[in-house]
Amino acid sequence: MRSTPLARTSRAAAVMLMATLVPLLACAAEPLEGDYRRASVQPVEVSPLGTNQIRIRYSMPGETLFHSPGVDYRSADGTLQIAIRRCGIKDSGCTVTAKATSPKGDPWRPEVVLPYRGEKIMMMYSDGQQQVVPAPPATGSR
Repeated sequence: MRSTPLARTSRAAAVMLMATLVPLLACAAEPLEGDYRRASVQPVEVSPLGTNQIRIRYSMPGETLFHSPGVDYRSADGTLQIAIRRCGIKDSGCTVTAKATSPKGDPWRPEVVLPYRGEKIMMMYSDGQQQVVPAPPATGSR
């Protein structure tokens, strides 16, 4: 069977598409990594907000050259990963997937509202991760 120029073009396009998509799929499977160490943003509070949203509140360290504009989050395989972002105060290219707001009475405790569909929630920090929903069992309890 003789191949036509159209078939070669389609094959080449398919190979190029696969070469583009495979790295993207590999990247999507990587966990988020937070910019702050866990102790720097404690206490982190997660509370329901209606039936399909959650509110995340965290402490923002008092820094002169950095701030937290919000969080990046990703939902995959039944887990919602949340990473608190840290950006330079002059970094105009710093973006987040969910912007934080600061309550008037407590500007050092920003909050973020995220969509929620019942997933396990993992906070991602630069020094590890912490499952916050459902709450992990207490150690040493029987």
